[in-house]
Amino acid sequence: ELQCSYAEISSEEPEAVLKKVLLSQQSDRYKRAQAFISVQGLQPDAVARLITTAVLEGLLASSQEGET
Repeated sequence: ELQCSYAEISSEEPEAVLKKVLLSQQSDRYKRAQAFISVQGLQPDAVARLITTAVLEGLLASSQEGET
């Protein structure tokens, strides 16, 4: 679903994996992100930064698609 192998995901930092989940096009990405955050025990400030970055990147990508 994330277009990468388990080996790639397991070798990445949890924050990078969470970012991929948030930026994926899966309809249940937020539910998956919430479960991942709980399992990994990520700190609220780290999660807040990642969500902010993911939202901004998503908005930028969406606006760039609209321009083409």
